[in-house]
Amino acid sequence: DTATTEIYKSRSSAASDVYKRQAYFVDCVRSGRAPSLGTPEQGRLAVQLANAARRSLESGAVVAL
Repeated sequence: DTATTEIYKSRSSAASDVYKRQAYFVDCVRSGRAPSLGTPEQGRLAVQLANAARRSLESGAVVAL
């Protein structure tokens, strides 16, 4: 149905965006170049979020940020 197709497209697009951002970051690390997208604060928050998600997954509890 059309609604399901639209949901799939939006999820696929979001996944593609995440992949592109990750690939960009890996390219920056490999080339020794500082990323021009995002700020250090955004990077810090992303790491904080990833660590909280890992702790939550391991403990099964909600982890406050």
